[in-house]
Amino acid sequence: MTTIDDWNEYWKENPNSKVLFTGDDGKTIGDFEKFWSQILPYHTQNLSVIDIACGSGALFQTFGDKAFSRKAGLDCSSDALNSLQKNVPDAEGILNETSVLPKETLIEFDLILSQFGIEYLGTESIKDIPGKMKQGAEFIALCHYNGGHIYSRYKREKEGIETLFAIEAFENALQIAELMNNDTIAYEIRARDYLSHLATLDKKWCAGSLHFVNGIQQLFVAYKQYDHSDILAWIKGFKLQLDIIYRRVTTICDVALSESDVQQITSGQYSDSWTASPFTLKNSSLPVAWNLRFKKK
Repeated sequence: MTTIDDWNEYWKENPNSKVLFTGDDGKTIGDFEKFWSQILPYHTQNLSVIDIACGSGALFQTFGDKAFSRKAGLDCSSDALNSLQKNVPDAEGILNETSVLPKETLIEFDLILSQFGIEYLGTESIKDIPGKMKQGAEFIALCHYNGGHIYSRYKREKEGIETLFAIEAFENALQIAELMNNDTIAYEIRARDYLSHLATLDKKWCAGSLHFVNGIQQLFVAYKQYDHSDILAWIKGFKLQLDIIYRRVTTICDVALSESDVQQITSGQYSDSWTASPFTLKNSSLPVAWNLRFKKK
């Protein structure tokens, strides 16, 4: 997920994605709703607001009952902005295809917000925000925390996929599957050894890699129940899916802010007006995000 094309592909396939805003049950995580309800001003009807890296508008939907004088979402993906305007019809979409946030845009807003988005632009873009804000404006963001709850989850998923790549799991699975119609004895020996090897690495599997391991076990054990071409197509298709997922989770891990990153962002000319603190969910011992705030005095 390092190019605009990657993000456009993601938002085409997941037009209403709220994966980082929801729990395993698909419901909005109440801690995020509580955070924004407590931190935003009580009266917002005379304030303008912009969400940086807005995606499909999940943040605006989190506090959808609040009225603003102007509401806008900025993103590098035109497909994300299409979803934003479907989900949040009163929000305008602003396309920004660079890592530099336009001062002429930011200076128009009273509130500049972001949830798991602005860190993708890099620490320098965050550090530069104060110089692009008007007097009295406020910046509030929840950013990925290096070593935190979300980071740890995606790091483990990343490592599981890397293990599949390292043992050439997909290439070997295709070679073994080719034996199904030609040499069933050789197939069953190779398949048994292959599945046994995957079982010895069971602690590595998580999320996408676990789905592959469970799926290939079902196909290899009950291969006579499936069309051969379907098995081959499943293996190839799963490899393509995991390539995309791998790029995404790698990017999340790469952009997560460390303590030194936060120190760099909050140092310098405006250091007295920055605040930074860990944000933790009630059911997690690890921080889930950095709570970054700046008020232009």
